[in-house]
Amino acid sequence: MAQTAAKSASRLCIFCRCLEPASQTCPRLLSCQLKETSTRPWDSVTDFSAADAALLERLQGQPSSLCQRCSDYGIINAISTAEPLIENPFGEPLIDNPFGEKQRMAERWEYHEYMKQFKMPLGLLSSLHLTPSCQFCRLIYRIMPRAPIDPGETGIHVTPFRSFFRQHGWDLFSPDLKRQSSIMLKLEDVFLETRMVIDTKVPFLRGADVPASSRQFVGESIALNPRQAKENRTWQSARCLQGLVDPSYLSFIRRALTHCETHHQVCRRGEWPTKLSVIRVIDVIDRRVVPCPEDCDYLALSYVWGGVVPEAGALESGSLPRTIEDAMTLTKALGRRFLWVDALCIDQSPCLTAEQAAAKQEQLGMMHLIYQYATLTIVAVSGKNSNHGLPGVSSNRARCGQLRESIEGHDLFTVPPVMSSELSHSEWQTRAWTLQESYSSRRLLEVSANQCEYGCKMRICSESEDDREGYFEPQYCDRVLQIPGSVSPVTLDYYQTSDIFHRDGQTLNPQFTCLVYASLMETYTEKHMSRDDDSLNAFLGILGLMQQRQFPMGFIWGLPLRSHPQFLGWRHSSDTSPRRRHDFPSWSWAGWQGPTSMPESCMENIIWDAATSSYRANPQIDLTVQLMKVRNDAIAVQGWVVNLEVRTEPLSEAFKPGSDESLGCVRERDFLHNNTLPSGSYSCFTIQRYTESVGLRERQSVDLLLLNWRDKMATRQTSLTLRLWMGKDFMSLKPKVETIWLH
Repeated sequence: MAQTAAKSASRLCIFCRCLEPASQTCPRLLSCQLKETSTRPWDSVTDFSAADAALLERLQGQPSSLCQRCSDYGIINAISTAEPLIENPFGEPLIDNPFGEKQRMAERWEYHEYMKQFKMPLGLLSSLHLTPSCQFCRLIYRIMPRAPIDPGETGIHVTPFRSFFRQHGWDLFSPDLKRQSSIMLKLEDVFLETRMVIDTKVPFLRGADVPASSRQFVGESIALNPRQAKENRTWQSARCLQGLVDPSYLSFIRRALTHCETHHQVCRRGEWPTKLSVIRVIDVIDRRVVPCPEDCDYLALSYVWGGVVPEAGALESGSLPRTIEDAMTLTKALGRRFLWVDALCIDQSPCLTAEQAAAKQEQLGMMHLIYQYATLTIVAVSGKNSNHGLPGVSSNRARCGQLRESIEGHDLFTVPPVMSSELSHSEWQTRAWTLQESYSSRRLLEVSANQCEYGCKMRICSESEDDREGYFEPQYCDRVLQIPGSVSPVTLDYYQTSDIFHRDGQTLNPQFTCLVYASLMETYTEKHMSRDDDSLNAFLGILGLMQQRQFPMGFIWGLPLRSHPQFLGWRHSSDTSPRRRHDFPSWSWAGWQGPTSMPESCMENIIWDAATSSYRANPQIDLTVQLMKVRNDAIAVQGWVVNLEVRTEPLSEAFKPGSDESLGCVRERDFLHNNTLPSGSYSCFTIQRYTESVGLRERQSVDLLLLNWRDKMATRQTSLTLRLWMGKDFMSLKPKVETIWLH
């Protein structure tokens, strides 16, 4: 029986992040300074501060023993003997049987009763006492969210879970391997819902009906040294990392790059494009910028500038921003000589000649090729500018580090959040340019404040996880994954969790292709951009990728209008006040600042016909817009033009001309209520009409653009949806087919 510590006179305060007298109430609680910034601080990622690290290091140097609560919990027993579920850890029914509600409830009750013995409730957080001399209390303090926490929270507890739930796409792992995964401890059920549409990690192929999302645990956790774990509980074990990147991990990456290029068809670079002959790269050995050699084996850097621009001669003098300097160090450590960094390899002079400006624009237009043909892209996840550095690459920027404690002869340590969670809370994620840099790249090495993570289109291997050799296993996917019975019609290898941009566009579900474009447009327009004139530049790489396979007819000012003219129906989100960018056309999202989305109706023009096993035009959609001509930033479109008489009293309704007959409600953008449009007469252009049968009657919904006219040229003001009352017909508004010019 381990010796336990007496009740401590001080405590580790999770609100002030310091030692406080146990007899006194936390000053921040008394002053009511605590205010939650989100409904789930448990999902947040905040770097562990140097002050926190110094405090724990000092406490570890003093005599330590478990407090009574932690001793009674049985930490090692929970890790060694608990059998958490291998399916549905997020509270969903344990079995999918609509007639078995009693059985579901019984199973759930039985499981929760069983797991009670392995959970340690923390009680009311405002009264939580974490003993400074208790090793396990220190581990709990280390993984407690640094974001503001509700002091009235009572449902938090320490609980065991299976480590594979930290993996993206865990629902496809084989049950046998799930049962062999290591057991970790964490606080509450911290999870992140992942939309695979955005991540595009699961291929949506012709005829495949597979889940579009899964949830995974993302927060920090506590792990047992895998050498001390039971033999059948070691898969997906964690590693305890040092201050600098482990040389063995760098050696693994060098091997992985060679293996990937040789054995992963979807990751191969392909034939070197002649267009890349105009770019320049950094020779990291000679410290100079040189013309890119043909078929060059180079790395690329994706990072946040943050207003920091290299001074003239900084490369030669060794005074580059820290992130660029560390990227050069990492390039050499990975056995490569050349590195591409936009700040040095693209002319950033404020005053360019016409020839220089044209050359710069040419390179911006092929950013997708620059990142696509890089052997590896280094992603600087942490930091707000390029002076931050790459943590763990050099001694100039230390990593946050993991806390390691010895309890009852066992080695326990904290595990950092999953990399996707660190990314989602990073400055890098908010930057518009990084979207195309990450999607274009065939391989990424993400460097955060806690860890590194290497990934290609087939596999991801984190530095903090102990599963590196599986990367080189030829039949890894066959061993790890299982095929759902519903995917037999899939024409390509379902196991490959590869990027859709590198698949044959003809094999992709065309609805999913539309969804991917819409999702990327939405993600991009949410991001921060410092210069309006880059509104489209920072998305050209993504457009270039999609044009290769998904949209071969190309794009016009960011929209695939030659193949999908209905995408003129994009709209701004209701939570934004869009600002006009006058250097771009009003009909393109690039002409406005603010988040956008694509109405679902605009992505349903093609549907799957099970009878013929093919896709066909949706018979419920008609009155569609047609693209006729393109002239610089103006387009001629043919469609139905209608004048709407709108009365907002208090809700917006459309009336039949010259009468008091209401035909339906009019809603602007995606506002919750149809009351944002003032009463008046409006000229509108029809994108398309959707007709739904309800019994023996029909209900119509029409997507419209509200126009402003100047002479014979129209500009887009906003988007509208006219939802007609049951049985009412849009044609009663007497729309006319016209060809109009939009600017």
